[in-house]
Order: sequence, then structure tokens, then C-alpha cells
Amino acid sequence: MASPEFNFSLLTAPLEQRDQRKLEQRVMAYTAPQLEYCNVASAASGEQIVGTAPLLQIAVAIELPAKDWDVFRDAALRNERRLELSARAARAGLRFALLIFETSSTPRNAPFVTVRVLRRKASLSAGYAQTQHRVLLTELDDFLEAALFERSALTRFAAVEPDGKRLLLVCVHGRVDAACAKFGVPLQRHLERMQVSGVTVCRCAHFGGHRFAPTAVELPSLRLWGRLTTQTATALATRSGDLPALLRSAYRGSSSVDGYTQLLERAAWDAIGWDWLLYRATGRVTALDGEPDLARLIHPSTQTAPPAWAEVRLDFIRPDGRSGAFTGRVERVESVHTLGSTGGRKLEYAQFALTEFSAAPRTDS
Repeated sequence: MASPEFNFSLLTAPLEQRDQRKLEQRVMAYTAPQLEYCNVASAASGEQIVGTAPLLQIAVAIELPAKDWDVFRDAALRNERRLELSARAARAGLRFALLIFETSSTPRNAPFVTVRVLRRKASLSAGYAQTQHRVLLTELDDFLEAALFERSALTRFAAVEPDGKRLLLVCVHGRVDAACAKFGVPLQRHLERMQVSGVTVCRCAHFGGHRFAPTAVELPSLRLWGRLTTQTATALATRSGDLPALLRSAYRGSSSVDGYTQLLERAAWDAIGWDWLLYRATGRVTALDGEPDLARLIHPSTQTAPPAWAEVRLDFIRPDGRSGAFTGRVERVESVHTLGSTGGRKLEYAQFALTEFSAAPRTDS
């Protein structure tokens, strides 16, 4: 029997125009046999998920109705000012991300938006420092310029006290890749129905990594997740349950460290348990095959000739004040060829393994 037709553009219609329950049922029923989903192909290829989080200095998260997402996502629809800001950031080597999301209570057709600015802290476990602002849409480009290049100018914009909740942004952006809609919408609905205290579940636009759908990014920590199931997503939202299974199958890494250090951090988190989130940790590459260029540490899996090995270190301070360190060695072990996007072509992705891992406790307090 042929699968029912599904119009993925419905996923970006305003919330009041959707029947969420019927939408979820239609997405689940849509099998599209003519499509080979990139996330299914990636999992079948054995591609690893850890080490694929982008290294970011700044993230700007805009709460915006889904009907307006493409104005910011589609390069053809961006204004000249925004294109110049992107080019300026590239010239300056600024590693930043623009995240766009909505919740069930996001205002429609409002003259203002709520924007969060996240700046990387020195401590990995501390994640990112967050400020929150209410910005007129007519001043949004001015705000973006201030957030990226003129931090002191942010005082022009009304500050809003963050509510202290964690945000889980689940990508449902089917216009970018069908896998994000097919697999992201049911997961987002599952998490929303859970109503976990202290957690706000959001629908968000594409932020990369659709071959790991369903994907999520956690704010303000900017930890990235993928290949989430209802079981692992529940563990993530509640911070309880089978942590090893969550880390092994779904953890892409923390955007506060490079791709090599992400492998060591996953092992450290697995060794310590959920209490790792209470540690203050800093991570770095201490030795590298070839030139110690930062560009060679970013997205190593997608580089043509990534370093063959890296030695990495995590220094930490426990909640009781005692300190210690983890060290490790990451080596390139293989490559896989898998779809870069649904309906696209196969690409080569380098693969890495943590071949050495040891704890080196310190005696100082």
C-alpha cells in the first residue's frame, strides 16, 4: 500500500493552524519509500556520533514563530546587513551559531522577540554565560551586531531575567531535511507531553547534524544530542536513568570544547556519572599530529586530512573542592561513507576512537 502524501511545509505553519495530534500521526504514517533518510543511512554505516558538536564561542538563540524561520535560515531571504555580519564574523574567525526556536507560548505577530546570548565560559561544565533580552524586530540586526562585535552596546536593549529553566531544542525543520521532520516531530511531542519540571521543550530550526536525527541542543550548556529515542530522551530530560546508554548512543558532545576533547569528556562523564555536571572542568588538546592549528580541531570528521591523533586532557574540580584530571589519546581509526543529507550523495567521514584513557588525581585542594 502506498504511503500517504505529507506536505512538510505544514511543519512551519503557525501553531494555531496545526492540529498537533493529527500532524504527528501523519508524519509517523509517512514512510516515503522513495527516500533514503540520511539518519538511517548514517546509523547503518556505523558512523560514530561523539565528537561532532561544533566548537562555538557565542550562540544567539531567537524565539521566533516557525512561520518566520526561513527568513533567517534561507540565504536568499537574508538582508544585506545580515549577510555582511556573517561575512564579518567569518573574517574575524568568530565561531558562532544562530539558533531559532519556538515554544507553545511563543507570541505570534508580536513586534518584539526574546533573544538569548550565550558566551562560552572558561569551565567546560559551566557551559555558557547567558543573558536574555527583549528586542524589537526592527532592531534585531542591530542587536546581532552588538552581540557579536560590540558587547557593551547590548545595554541599549531591554534585559530580561532568565527563568532558570533548561531548554531542549528539538529540530523539526523538514524544509531543510525530511529526516528532521519525520523523526524530530514525534520526539518533540513526547518530551512536551512529559512536562518535566525545570525543562522547556522547544521546536527549533535546523542547526546541523541532520544525519543524526532526531537531534537536540540543550541550553544554556550547548550540549548536542542525536539519534535520540523516547528512552534516551527521557533520561536526558530528567537527568536520570541509564546514563551509559544515553552517552554511548546519543551524545554528540559539548560545543565548549573541540572534537577530540569531546571524546575524552564523554568518557569522563561516563566514569563519574550524573555528578559530572556538578564538576568544574576545563579541556584542551595537549599534543597533536602535525601543526597545532585550531582549524584542524573543528569538525575533524569532515576534514579531508584530519590529524591522525591527538592527546587531550581534562582538569576538574569536584564539588568538595578536590581536584583531578583525566587524560587520553584520540586516534583516527577508519572512515565511513554515508549520506550527508536525505536524498543527497554519500560523503566520507573520518572516524576516531579514544584509545587511551586514564585518571590522574591531584593532591591539592
